[in-house]
Amino acid sequence: MTVKISDGDVCTDNQEVVTFSNAATGQIKALNGFHVEFKVEVRGQSFTVIFQSAERTNHLEAYNGYEVEPGSKFGCDADEYPKLESFVESLDDTNVEEEGLLWMVKRRAEIAAEAELEALAS
Repeated sequence: MTVKISDGDVCTDNQEVVTFSNAATGQIKALNGFHVEFKVEVRGQSFTVIFQSAERTNHLEAYNGYEVEPGSKFGCDADEYPKLESFVESLDDTNVEEEGLLWMVKRRAEIAAEAELEALAS
């Protein structure tokens, strides 16, 4: 195996559940302030990857309420997602596991965010 992803380390300090409404779908609960950090290793290279709640300050309704984006999008200097993305794209001989790595890490972050939202909203 050439890929290792640590269990996500979730920071709950700034989390909150907010409610948005939309004429088409009614109200939706969304998670703000979510932050999860993974250590990702690919072919001996190690990366710290951080995901945070998708930006919702404009009050646009989120699809599920737990969408996440790489922390670097919001100015998180510790997030090495762009470096990981460049590294994976630079590989000439990727295997199936490596090709799905970026999706897999983001999906793990979404699963963690969904669990946090369910726990806080109930």
